[in-house]
Amino acid sequence: MTRIKHVSIAAALLVALSTTVAHADTALHNIKGYTSTNGGILPFSVLIFDDAGRVIATGDDPLLAAYPDAKLRDGQARTVLPGLIDAHGHVYSLGLLKANLDLTGTADVETAVAMIAAYAAAKPGARWILGRGWNQVLWPIQEFPKASQIDAVVSDRPVWLNRIDGHAAWANSAAMKLAGIDDDTADPVGGKIIRDENGHASGVFVDRAMDLVEAHIPAANKNEMQEALQSAVLTLLSEGITSVHDAGVDLMNAEV
Repeated sequence: MTRIKHVSIAAALLVALSTTVAHADTALHNIKGYTSTNGGILPFSVLIFDDAGRVIATGDDPLLAAYPDAKLRDGQARTVLPGLIDAHGHVYSLGLLKANLDLTGTADVETAVAMIAAYAAAKPGARWILGRGWNQVLWPIQEFPKASQIDAVVSDRPVWLNRIDGHAAWANSAAMKLAGIDDDTADPVGGKIIRDENGHASGVFVDRAMDLVEAHIPAANKNEMQEALQSAVLTLLSEGITSVHDAGVDLMNAEV
């Protein structure tokens, strides 16, 4: 009797599950889908998923008959892939890039300076103007920028702009003064202060020399960090990246 009861319950569960599947919320068809299986890459042209975004089934056009109540969405022959996993990322840095001045792809130093001026004008209350993304290799004159170029548009507060690879940064004179940098400041071990032909600190700091200025930048509070991380996550999701192995999480990041 007990065994029959268990079989009946199992059968009822199967019916319930099959009923749930049969009433899937959305059927995305006319797509070029690919997923990974133990047998290799599996192509599909139809994807069935529910309102929570959970994938219920994949297949080809005959699969649609099994889900007559699903809302049809035409994928317009676009490619559909599983969520991507970034094996080496810096999520918080991405969030800061989105929150601060983004100089990525600037064609020349003049464009970068114009963007610095516009950003500073839009942030009159910011204690520091922070940003990232410049790359002098992309500029017609492939040389490091100078503090004087920023000074021409922002001289009332410190400016600190990381190079695109994070291994150098560009400062204005206000930032160097605040950090106590002058022509007599020695290069730290593992770093270099770029100097002009007369030996004057020109405004670019490489690797460990960046610490001389960054030690004076006010630390972000937890709310600011949370906003930066949230911005980064939304950016990653917009690119189809659903998981990231973060290569640089400090204790405060972990707590947030």
